[in-house]
Amino acid sequence: MLLIKEFLDRLPMVSVITRPGGWGKTEAMDIFRMFFEISDKETSSYFRDNGIWKCEGDYRKYQGQYPIIFLSFQDVKGDSWESVLQKLMWVIQEEYQRHEKSLKSDISNANEVALAATIRNLTEMLANDYGKAPIVMIDDYDVPIISSALIGCYEHAAQFFGRLLSEGLKDNPCLSYGILTGVLPMPKEIASNGFNNFVSYSILDDAYQEFFQQTKACDGISPKDFMMVRLIQKLVDDDFRSWLDPLLNGEDTMIWIRPGRQDIYLLMIHAGYLAITKKLLLADGSLLCDVSLQNQKVVAMLQEGRMRGCILKSQ
Repeated sequence: MLLIKEFLDRLPMVSVITRPGGWGKTEAMDIFRMFFEISDKETSSYFRDNGIWKCEGDYRKYQGQYPIIFLSFQDVKGDSWESVLQKLMWVIQEEYQRHEKSLKSDISNANEVALAATIRNLTEMLANDYGKAPIVMIDDYDVPIISSALIGCYEHAAQFFGRLLSEGLKDNPCLSYGILTGVLPMPKEIASNGFNNFVSYSILDDAYQEFFQQTKACDGISPKDFMMVRLIQKLVDDDFRSWLDPLLNGEDTMIWIRPGRQDIYLLMIHAGYLAITKKLLLADGSLLCDVSLQNQKVVAMLQEGRMRGCILKSQ
């Protein structure tokens, strides 16, 4: 449980932790929730025999002290912007209902503007009821953003989620902390729409590295993999296709990762399709990295599509 110690040692207002699928993000969120959440059950017994209870410092005082708003955006996706919003509303409404002993509120008829205020409204209601500002936890925060990019409404989605997250997680006196997990780092378009008070911890950072490792064999194709491959298809160009060839043939190749720049190579690293086998930090903060392809079924999809001449073409 030293994951909790590292979180409390860092303790930014909002943490955005990103790792590939199957690297234990949801399990980590379950641990965070069990540790921090106010509960009718005695939950400290789960931690007494673990490292966090034996650490010097005031870590114990945080255990079981916070109301929790827990949202999973895993299924918030669709073939239209309206369907994405509808599923988001269902997820948030379910969390309202989980707290129905504390509050009575129905958001089922909320329009887009009202929906953007729902997380903040729930924090205010719980803070008033418990006398303690809640922790907001959002697992798979990036699924609706990826889905929106695939259906051609990315800019609108960035504006909306920028409002949703900034209203709920920025300059909110009724928020203790926020923890978000996903595959992709927070898009700059969302930050530019108001949500910019977070600290990002990605697969490229040293923070949390010992706690997030591959927990599932990377030989399958999940629904999120299909979304990611489709996103790759929309972004690639001829230079990328020629760069991909040696990787598909089982060879390592080199990429240059520049600070503050997002590109398709980083997308594939964050998704877990490229593994960094060697890296060199340069004086300007950029990285030279040797990379190899990881997920064998994704490799097979790319190879099959390349043979058909249809994979990795812009749509």
